[in-house]
Amino acid sequence: MATNTDGNFSPSAPHKSLHQSKSVPADMSEQWYDFCMWYHKDDEDTAKRIYRELERQDYVGFIENRDFKVDGVFKNIQDGIDHSSKILVLLSQSSLNCSWFEKKVHTSLVKSLDDLKRRDCVIPIFDRIGKNDVPSSLRTLTGVDFGNMHFLNRLKQSLGPPMDSTVTLSRRVSTVD
Repeated sequence: MATNTDGNFSPSAPHKSLHQSKSVPADMSEQWYDFCMWYHKDDEDTAKRIYRELERQDYVGFIENRDFKVDGVFKNIQDGIDHSSKILVLLSQSSLNCSWFEKKVHTSLVKSLDDLKRRDCVIPIFDRIGKNDVPSSLRTLTGVDFGNMHFLNRLKQSLGPPMDSTVTLSRRVSTVD
């Protein structure tokens, strides 16, 4: 995992936890992630905790500030969606009041509706918000409550097993130069 000495994600550090698998659909690029997560900048600490826990469990996540390319922000968002098996949406008061976050969620939902194979790819994570605060477009989706003591187990159940879970992470690593 690309971290600096204080345990924070380091966008400048080369990210090498990309899946290399023959099971990736032929129309996808070589980069494939178990999940990507959209979150508001105010929720970055919570998002990092979730990423760390999932990556300890052998999941590989697309991290917007780490896995970005120079192609531009819109291309990076599309890549995160296109190259991830699941899309986690961290819902909090901050994210619910952000139009930019809403656009990312909308794009993810449209993608999940366009592709029948990805119908259940969007997983909301509720962080200290009430059911009435959840946008109507996400109310029909099965989400996970971050405050629940079984949060990680329920999230892993929603994600399914990591891709190529029989292969060690080091053998799935891309050799990014």
